Amino acid sequence: MILNMKKRTRRKVVDIEEMLVSSERKIDILTNLLKEASAEFQRSLEQITVSETNFRAIFENAPEAIIVLDKNTRRILDCNPFTIDWLGYSREELFSLHYDDILEPGASDIDNNVQKIMQNGLIRVLDRRFVMKDGTVADAEVTGTTIQFRGKNCLVVLARDVTERKSARDALLQSEQRFRDIATHLPDWIWEVNHDWIYTYSSVGAKNILGYSADELIGKPIWERMPRADKEALLKVLAVARLRPSAFKLYESRRRHRDNHIVHLESSGVPLFDDSGNLTGYRGIHRDVTQRKQLEEFSRYKELFESVSDPVFILDFNGKFLEVNDVAVEHLGYPRESILTMRVKSLVADGQRDKLFLSGEKVRIGETVQFELEMLRRSGELIPFEFHARPIVYKGQPAVLSVGRDLSMRKKLEQALVMTERLSAVGEMASGVAHNFNNLLQMILGAADAAAAKLASGKMRDAAEAVAKIQEASQRAAEVVRRIKDFTHFRENGSASRETSIDLGELLKEAVQLTQPLWKDLPDSRKYDVRLVQTDKCFAMGKPSEIYEVIVNLIRNALEAMPQGGTLNISVEPVEDTIYLKMSDTGHGISDENLQRLFEPFFTTKGLKSSGLGLSSSYGIIKRYQGEIRVESQVGSGTTFTVILPRAEAAPVEEVTEAACSEKKTIRFLMVDDEVNILKAMEMFFEDSEVELITCRTAQEGLVAFKQGHFDVILCDLGMDDVNGWEFGKQIKNYTKEKGLPKTPFLLYTGWDKRFDPDRLDESGVDRVVIKPVPGNKLIGILHEVISAASLAQPTADNL
Repeated sequence: MILNMKKRTRRKVVDIEEMLVSSERKIDILTNLLKEASAEFQRSLEQITVSETNFRAIFENAPEAIIVLDKNTRRILDCNPFTIDWLGYSREELFSLHYDDILEPGASDIDNNVQKIMQNGLIRVLDRRFVMKDGTVADAEVTGTTIQFRGKNCLVVLARDVTERKSARDALLQSEQRFRDIATHLPDWIWEVNHDWIYTYSSVGAKNILGYSADELIGKPIWERMPRADKEALLKVLAVARLRPSAFKLYESRRRHRDNHIVHLESSGVPLFDDSGNLTGYRGIHRDVTQRKQLEEFSRYKELFESVSDPVFILDFNGKFLEVNDVAVEHLGYPRESILTMRVKSLVADGQRDKLFLSGEKVRIGETVQFELEMLRRSGELIPFEFHARPIVYKGQPAVLSVGRDLSMRKKLEQALVMTERLSAVGEMASGVAHNFNNLLQMILGAADAAAAKLASGKMRDAAEAVAKIQEASQRAAEVVRRIKDFTHFRENGSASRETSIDLGELLKEAVQLTQPLWKDLPDSRKYDVRLVQTDKCFAMGKPSEIYEVIVNLIRNALEAMPQGGTLNISVEPVEDTIYLKMSDTGHGISDENLQRLFEPFFTTKGLKSSGLGLSSSYGIIKRYQGEIRVESQVGSGTTFTVILPRAEAAPVEEVTEAACSEKKTIRFLMVDDEVNILKAMEMFFEDSEVELITCRTAQEGLVAFKQGHFDVILCDLGMDDVNGWEFGKQIKNYTKEKGLPKTPFLLYTGWDKRFDPDRLDESGVDRVVIKPVPGNKLIGILHEVISAASLAQPTADNL
């Protein structure tokens, strides 16, 4: 038993020992745990300290209001410095206030929101209005959360001032509304296009401007309803705008209204970009400036009227004058009121009305035209004008603006240059002319000697043949002089001869003979072969002097194209209803560039040696006779000029009026001339004829003779030493008027082949001008004609 007790005691001791060892172990563990807990606590404390430091730093420096509230009383427990500066209160003042005290009255949902915060632990963003100490109100976005502050459950509120942002947003909303109001009521057309220039937005203004609704325009390109020229110009601008986007303003273009009339637009716009800076389109405004354009146009015309030095006309499409300036009134010689009742065709020569009509048709379809036209002054004088005409809108109606330039001075200068060139040509041909005259003089002298010899031997028939040769040579000499004068236009008013039927073959022969000094028997090594081939009955209407000028110009031009010599083939032949006159040279030819400008005035490739008016003048002459000049040329192969004229019938042969000469009544004829040989020749011619000739060498002698006896006709030389023919004619006219005598026919005799002023002829009592030389038989016919005309003009017993 004792043994059992010992065993039990020993076991207990062991157990106790084991318990003690276990306890020591637990104490070590607890000690270690305590140490770890202490270290963890220390670390947490340090983290809390850092966190508090960070929080305080954020709290103190945050750019937003941070307010700590008691969750139950909503009393302000703390706030950051921003809150104090923002609300305008001191810290002590704020700590005496509740959260509701700094909110705008009426925020009745605050309690509910606080409850939500307490339940959810987080405030959603709310819009609140805070009242400052000075009474002003600020908009803010509010959020917050629950925290432990000083051992209490509290609420921390963060408030961000959004007053400026809200004002900007409100302003934006107002601006958008304002834009909608403006876009709806503005008469202008506001638009937006995408990157491809397609309308994506259009205001109602488009309806007012073009007659199309916004829906009809959206989806259409910006150049919709543009005239072609405007569209092409716009596409070039858009191509640049796509590469270098930039704002633009006041770009002008035209569109067609729904009813098809033209509308003028003035456009401004700005580019639109996405967030990446890529161009997405343009937005802008179209403004209808049609009325302004019309006013500007009218203003320009008005200014033009007031300042331009040329005549300006505005006409309707029927040719009626609507307005003219003072210069036009001055040029036409009519009162303005009279012009405004006229039509333009009444002031245009009949032969030019077709040109006026064709020009008007071009203007009617929108073209600007330039043309030359002669207009009639009130006095009947023709004025050459160069007109520039274009369509305009005048007082809301289509009209024509025509600005004319008086070409009178330019024409005179051109004529002077042409005259200089002609005189130069005559100078070049002077030796040939002298050669011709020497031949003719030799013929005359030889025939005169022969006539004298035959008369001495009594061979009257042979003497008569010699005299006929003298007459023929004299007439040929007179013809040469006439042609030279015709070529140089030694006549006034630009008229060297009357328009008549011309034998082009004969004219060519004379021209070839006249130009011989330019190509025949030249002193240098140049050799020309001029060949003339002609056909009979090649007649055309025109003034011989002008056609002669064209022929000589073409011959000279061909010879100048062959500076080293060559062949000139000249031909004339009828082709159906026309006459073809051709000149072909073997010269250097004409380039295509120069060929296009060949007939332009003042164009020349000869430098200062030429005025450049020869071919231009020739072209104008042929055109006036409804003809044309064609040119074919190849560089290096020569040139062919072809003149085409309407064919005409041969001119009737002039005959001396036998009826007038059949009466053998004696004519008393007074002739006054200071050239004794002319008087002697006339006395010999009229001897034994029905003409009783009285000759005087001075005007004074002639006046005495006229007073002493009656004369049927008087012939007086224009240029005399004492008194010229004009003054002598006045003396005769005044004497007969003073004495109450019938007017005696008065003939002016002159070698100057020119047209005289009709007023001056009438003033001097001149009935007719006789050009020297005149054959005796022709002079007799002239005397009979003027005497017959005078007798018909004299009053008889039947008409007294």
